[in-house]
Amino acid sequence: MADDIDFLDKAFAIANKKDKTIMDNFFDKQPKSQKDVEFKLQNVNVKIYNPLIPNYLMVQYESKQVSIEIEDSYSYDNFLLGSLSSQKQAIKDRIIKFNELLEQNANEQEGEKLIVGRLIKYVNGDKIFENGQLYFDSQFRENGLPKQIIFAINKYFIYPGQIIGAVFDSSNSQSLEIKQIETNFNFNDTNLCLEKDDEIEFSRSDATSIILFAGPFTFDSFRYTPLMNLLNIIENKKVPCDILLLLGPLVDVKNPAFQNLEIEIEELKQNIIKLIYAKLPKVQVLIVNSTKEAQSLYPLPQPPLQFEIQDDNKQKFKGLRNQFKFLGNPCRFILDNGPLIGIINSDIVNDLRQQVWSKGNRPMDHLQQILEQFLQQKTFVPVYPISDPIDLTKINEQLSFDAVPDIMITPSENDPFSIVVQNTLFINPGYNKYALITYFGNNQQVPYYTTRVDNYQL
Repeated sequence: MADDIDFLDKAFAIANKKDKTIMDNFFDKQPKSQKDVEFKLQNVNVKIYNPLIPNYLMVQYESKQVSIEIEDSYSYDNFLLGSLSSQKQAIKDRIIKFNELLEQNANEQEGEKLIVGRLIKYVNGDKIFENGQLYFDSQFRENGLPKQIIFAINKYFIYPGQIIGAVFDSSNSQSLEIKQIETNFNFNDTNLCLEKDDEIEFSRSDATSIILFAGPFTFDSFRYTPLMNLLNIIENKKVPCDILLLLGPLVDVKNPAFQNLEIEIEELKQNIIKLIYAKLPKVQVLIVNSTKEAQSLYPLPQPPLQFEIQDDNKQKFKGLRNQFKFLGNPCRFILDNGPLIGIINSDIVNDLRQQVWSKGNRPMDHLQQILEQFLQQKTFVPVYPISDPIDLTKINEQLSFDAVPDIMITPSENDPFSIVVQNTLFINPGYNKYALITYFGNNQQVPYYTTRVDNYQL
């Protein structure tokens, strides 16, 4: 581990000298772990969304400053872990809210009843009833217990944590024989812009280039070779970059070398952030927190990372605070008076994929139906349980959203994708890959219509 730390110190010193020849030779000579060697591939385009829109790869440019309005105002007091009773109350409040929003125009026949509730894997102690059978939990419990579900329909797409309206046979007191499922809750909202024009003129002055990179940024060591490679690509202007959007962790607690780390975690983070600033002083950098971040004690939702420059020569880094912004997880921000961007830095897509119960749906529509759940449920975390720790007392606060994001970033171990669902552009950069997002503002178009996404491997 001492060699890893020495590597970061030398890399930072060389970056400050701004000698590209020396820097490139230094990086090339560093021994790399086997996984790092496998990762360093020639730039290969994986997939393009909106390929007719220019991305300015071959144009000389200088990074420009972009207006970024972060929606969330985080107070650390708001992230204290809630009690079990407050969690139950938050879920009950959510069910009541959805009940009020549901369009109550379903035709109830004699002996039928429409109730809004939440699908759960009901747990009694450490045992899940009926080997994982889904149960229906509503504000109208009988004897304090949720009811087991029986499906009398030929098509459904359901999962634990989902709130639905269920039309069921009210004569059966032991279980719910569901005859119809309602998921179209009337939220009366739309995306930011809903105009579309086939005749759009694109110019570099209207373009904002975002490099999106999801961590971890190193593998079985703390050499940060993938991150270094990306920084070199941006510094050498092989790709345009106004904003570098990094989805943590910066220091991964699941890294095999973490237990043998011979440096203070805070000092390692300082080195990484200073190195990024030294190499890309004109690029705005957004860093989103992660549940895998060392010293981050919060479950979802998480406040932003706290960072303070620890250096005697703060004058050298006086611009760092203006260029770097630290965001919570999940988070929302408005880009240059344009699209509302939402980010959940957790593999919720895969959590949903593994727990969905689907019948009568085409497999080719599976991913789109998964992404629809974020919009139908109006939350960054529609499914429960998930692979990351979560505090459900915040399900109606930081974990939910009122305004529908125009762009939703959902990193996942699945193959990269860029898919439009109900006017929202969903982007998965994939792990250990990066995406170039080119957005054209200064217009009143649907954001997905004026956005291009290129997915790359390093």
